[in-house]
Amino acid sequence: MVAQDWCKVDYKSHADRKSDLLQLTHKTDIRYDLTTDLLVEADTGITLAPMQIHLKTSEALHSTAKEPPLWEGHHLDQLETTMAKASNGWDLPRNPVHVIDRETHSLGRLRRSHSLGHLFLVRCDDRRVLCEGRSVLLSELDEELDQTFQCVDADKPLHEGNRSLLQFSKFCIVLSHRSCFAERWSEHRQTPALTL
Repeated sequence: MVAQDWCKVDYKSHADRKSDLLQLTHKTDIRYDLTTDLLVEADTGITLAPMQIHLKTSEALHSTAKEPPLWEGHHLDQLETTMAKASNGWDLPRNPVHVIDRETHSLGRLRRSHSLGHLFLVRCDDRRVLCEGRSVLLSELDEELDQTFQCVDADKPLHEGNRSLLQFSKFCIVLSHRSCFAERWSEHRQTPALTL
């Protein structure tokens, strides 16, 4: 798995000594913008390595990547580049699942990532989706998942050397709303539903 997240690095107490702080959202939100792509062992949850780190300042984007993202780029642009690199450039033994914060729940971008064969899990707001032919809120589906999970032997020590069971549930979810990405660019064509 690749856990991807963004955070604001706060140096308010050092603002007088930091000339490259960046205004992020409003005039008092002056910080650095940090992006981290962290490789995690899926079976155990053990952190393996930071795969990429980007630090955006008012002057530059400092990065551990061979081909860093553009300074002007959005977080979602960084994500698409990272997904491509993880699939083709990092020599991982299998295609990783990208675990992403809800900032990335742009349906247009999810459709594009899905069409390119990327695997992802996105934390999102409570919204209505189609699940096995019925309209349901994600919060309602979460309650159902808690009642229908199955267990399999994890086959590896997961906690303090003790064997554990992995719990999982499976539903077919269809995201069928028009994407904000398409609406923003005035592409008012009918886009296909994304089945996950």
